[in-house]
Amino acid sequence: MLIPKEKPYMDGLSSYYLDTLKFIEHLQGEIGNGCIYLKSSVREILIYFDEMDIINGVIQEPGKPAEVAPNLQPIFELLQQRNYLVKVFRFDPNAIFFWAQMPPYKRSKTDLTTDDISLSDLIERLHQDKASCFVEMNFGSPDKSCLLFFHEGDYIGASCAWGTGGLNTSRQELTKFIELTRSHRAVLTLGHFENSSQPSVTTAARADAGDTPEPPDVEDQVFISNLPTILEELFALYISAVKKKVRVDPVSLLEQRLVLRTDDFPFLDPFNLPFEYTDSVFTFTGSDNAFGENIARAVIECAWDVVEEYNVQKKFRNSLAKWAYRPVLEERGYAVVR
Repeated sequence: MLIPKEKPYMDGLSSYYLDTLKFIEHLQGEIGNGCIYLKSSVREILIYFDEMDIINGVIQEPGKPAEVAPNLQPIFELLQQRNYLVKVFRFDPNAIFFWAQMPPYKRSKTDLTTDDISLSDLIERLHQDKASCFVEMNFGSPDKSCLLFFHEGDYIGASCAWGTGGLNTSRQELTKFIELTRSHRAVLTLGHFENSSQPSVTTAARADAGDTPEPPDVEDQVFISNLPTILEELFALYISAVKKKVRVDPVSLLEQRLVLRTDDFPFLDPFNLPFEYTDSVFTFTGSDNAFGENIARAVIECAWDVVEEYNVQKKFRNSLAKWAYRPVLEERGYAVVR
């Protein structure tokens, strides 16, 4: 469930003391547009309203798809069953229907950081992919977080902990975010919206079941673009583990092993390996870099062959245990450590 990042208009309330319908009527007169966020140990609820109407509600339970409730009767029944902590967020008029009509979405399985990709490069990729999505930026604490929203690759606004109104559409603000990430590391979480203008219980369930086509996976593209850097670091760790034990160049040993195992890796040309490692720089040289992940798996496999042949497994394992890219690779199914 996406919650506005702005400081709540009201906080620290309990549903036990509230008549929800009268409370909404009061807020409609006091702030006009906004939402009520209710949270318990078993469920989260959002109720969106403008100055005239209650627009809809959203119910989220752990492990289940979110349910949109145009009729709030199910929500009122849930509020009778237990107490909820209550927050209220105020929205500008341009933000209320954006939030209230937000389509179902699916978060990426792994996060990126601004060490992996700059925010400006990520925005450019989203523009090229015409992605309808959000990017959640976290600088290490709840009061330093932000949501950036994109529709078909175009930036449409942001909700930020230091902002107001729910959706700042200023391009100058976007420039500030880019500048901020150049000096402060941020964790980036991507979420892709369904191609739907009207959220519903059915479409939310379909998205969770994976029955709709996946949007372009920017996370995969970022990983592929970072593979040369990952393999440069892997080569450095491998060379450090092997070089004191052998007189032959460790890179030559690895290349020889790759040639010997071309039956296991048929995508490799034994007479023209599709990469170079020169002056500590890894470069793909094949005409089709779509094999990049396969090449990486082959390199890791053959590096271990050489390491085991010369009995330097302990040193290599110790180096890999501290390697920042190890969890990234293992999350994608790479056997980094034998």
